[in-house]
Amino acid sequence: MVASASPDDLEGAIAKLLAAWRTARHPALADALDALSARITRPPIAGKTVKARHQAWCVCAKLDDPADVPRLLAIVLDGSSKLLEAKLDLLVARGPDPRVATSLIEIVAAQRHFVTIRWLWAGLLRAIDKMGDPRGIAALRAATPRHEPARGYRYMGDREVFGLPRFLWDQLPPLVQRLEQIAIAPLDDADRAALDRLRAPSRSERTEADLLDAVYANPNDDMPRSVLADALQARGDARGELIALQLARGRGGTLSAREKVLTKSLRAEILGPLAPVMFEPVIQRGFLAGGRAVITEPHRALCDHRWWRTVEWLCTDNLHLLRRRDLPARGRRPAAARVRRRALRRLLAAAPRA
Repeated sequence: MVASASPDDLEGAIAKLLAAWRTARHPALADALDALSARITRPPIAGKTVKARHQAWCVCAKLDDPADVPRLLAIVLDGSSKLLEAKLDLLVARGPDPRVATSLIEIVAAQRHFVTIRWLWAGLLRAIDKMGDPRGIAALRAATPRHEPARGYRYMGDREVFGLPRFLWDQLPPLVQRLEQIAIAPLDDADRAALDRLRAPSRSERTEADLLDAVYANPNDDMPRSVLADALQARGDARGELIALQLARGRGGTLSAREKVLTKSLRAEILGPLAPVMFEPVIQRGFLAGGRAVITEPHRALCDHRWWRTVEWLCTDNLHLLRRRDLPARGRRPAAARVRRRALRRLLAAAPRA
């Protein structure tokens, strides 16, 4: 089945790899599945409210498309604990998936979310068990407390106060043992050769990836964006038309009706992984140029994302993002460091450079 997968058909290759992994549970198949999933560019799940995003998430999850997993996992922590419980049930119903296992294990390893809710932590561990990815054994062992925590009680009648360390001490070792018992089928030479072919991007993907790299390497230069626009328009991508329209208009001028339509329809694609943290975004020359960023704990890793490289101004209180030196600069100060609060300016001045 792996040998029949084609690198030119990402969605089909992902589906075949997932089916093969569910049979063999080999780490090499899971690694290839991660690599192919990272090349999927589907728009993020959007919604103006948490409830709307959750409903859209559930609809997407019920389609059971393996290529949708990256955007499902991108906002799996969006919402309340009850919403997360519903998401876990839908993920389990889709069947074992190493990508889901990795995401859930990261939540458990961080040990920062929902620390007082026993049933939710139990649901997380049950979902990890159902995913059945042996690659998570090391991470789960590391998440297990090194010493047995003492049982702590507080006067609340006969009710014991939930303690996460004790819970993990009791629950993680049996989970690790069950994962260790999963049989891993070997791969033959043909399967390994097929995996090598799948990991290598197609020619068109290499071309567009190189053009995007050029844009992020020189965000102030219009030439890489113009070349990218030509390449996207050649294959009928509407974003190429938007880049060309905005480059022609420059920073002044009046927005045309067509540009307004394209900006609205392509907003989710342009924001990409930054969509959950960006509010009132400004799109210029086909890329994110500014706005207001609210970065909470579940999205902290986004501060290092390269998609910020095109940002010229930003209103945010995230110090790590503001201190990045690779953001576009005008003069000596990074343009992304425009902050509207004097107290935050003083804090930034006192903070050490990264």
